Amino acid sequence: MNNQVKHELKILPEYFQDVWNRTKTFEVRKNDRSYAVGDELFLREWAPDTGYTGSGLVRRVSYMLDDSEYVKEGFVILGLADPVPTIKPGDKVRHKRFKTLPTGIVRSISESGKRALVKWDDYNSAYYELINLEVVE
Repeated sequence: MNNQVKHELKILPEYFQDVWNRTKTFEVRKNDRSYAVGDELFLREWAPDTGYTGSGLVRRVSYMLDDSEYVKEGFVILGLADPVPTIKPGDKVRHKRFKTLPTGIVRSISESGKRALVKWDDYNSAYYELINLEVVE
């Protein structure tokens, strides 16, 4: 996993929403990028008629199936998981999607390791999914 690669990819709105909601936990892709378990996929929502929508999310490749007995030659099925969180208590963070919110300090991480209690500079404390937060200096 030390040699993980970050891939930026387009994803259609009907699939983006399902990945966002975690009901779609895989991607079928042309294997033209040498995907590997541990890689990160930055999936940017893209509509054919209007282009990029401004929405995006990150998922980690947790599994890869490229056996030609089960997958069309030249394609791969990638299992998707949340990225490995690197946020810890005491970190100064901001929300990835709502950049107008002030910065805040992470007070604690939930037992599941997926949410953080954040005390925002101008607002009350609230829990947010780690995948929606980014560390700022």
